[in-house]
Amino acid sequence: MNALRSFEAAARHQSFALAAAELHVSPAAVGFQVKRIEEDLGCPLFVRKHKAIELTPEGAKLMRQLTRGFDIIETAWQQIEVLNQAKALKVTAPVAIVKHWLFDEITPKTNTQLEMRISWDMSQLNRRCGGSGPDAAIRYAIAPDRTLFSEPILKPWFTPLMRPDVARKTETAADLGKHGLINVDYSQDGIDGLTAWSPWFAAQKLAPPAQYEMVCADTITAVDMAVETGYVAM
Repeated sequence: MNALRSFEAAARHQSFALAAAELHVSPAAVGFQVKRIEEDLGCPLFVRKHKAIELTPEGAKLMRQLTRGFDIIETAWQQIEVLNQAKALKVTAPVAIVKHWLFDEITPKTNTQLEMRISWDMSQLNRRCGGSGPDAAIRYAIAPDRTLFSEPILKPWFTPLMRPDVARKTETAADLGKHGLINVDYSQDGIDGLTAWSPWFAAQKLAPPAQYEMVCADTITAVDMAVETGYVAM
């Protein structure tokens, strides 16, 4: 299904790059998925030019049928969603928020005590709200999205975390780099290139890190890796 979605988006946009932007993946990932279908079918679906792609006759035929198929699936989904929309609130949030904060508030109540059922999508990916997507999202952000209604929940702060044996060998902020630093990749939150280490080192009047020993997708994993490896997480 992922391969078919990649092909459909690429055919609709006539571009691997635009399809990748819609699906929140890289253009190379879209190209790989399309290649898988072409290998299975034994024929090319696109004519690949220098800066563009065009559907082959086989690709155009597949696209027509897929469009009908996806329309049928979407219609069926929306019909069931309308019947069920009063029963469930779909919320997407990072696993750290749900696991360490929200579950403590929700789990003591039974389903009959809650006004509605909450369906959790524990994901870092930014997904469009509404339609078949989530009704609400809890996300880290530098600034609120002006196209959505938003309420600030908390202002996070950052501090280095390390094992006690590593801390005993650390006297100044400049010593942290000797143990190896773990960075968190916020690109799935739609914030490419952001790192908490650079402003923290700037506050200590030190140069930002030149490299990291490890990059993790979320803070929970970074802390777990700090315990396992002796590196320093933020």
